[in-house]
Amino acid sequence: MMSTNQFKYGFLYISLFITSLFHAQNSANGKVLDSKTNKEIGGVEVFINDNNTPVLTTTSGSFNVKSDSIIYKLKFQKKTML
Repeated sequence: MMSTNQFKYGFLYISLFITSLFHAQNSANGKVLDSKTNKEIGGVEVFINDNNTPVLTTTSGSFNVKSDSIIYKLKFQKKTML
């Protein structure tokens, strides 16, 4: 038979796990690399879902994006210099 404390802690762990799953869907991070040289690419625009406002990668190619809604699509575009 499960004691009350074990039930409370089990429920807490399950709640934290489910919360982390929902949080993970609203953020994405990573690094943009050149497929041939495997080197970082900086200045890449990252678009979340169908949003037209990009987030730029760092000079080391890293990005960390967050959204108020679930992220279902990321689009990457190399920023062109004029």
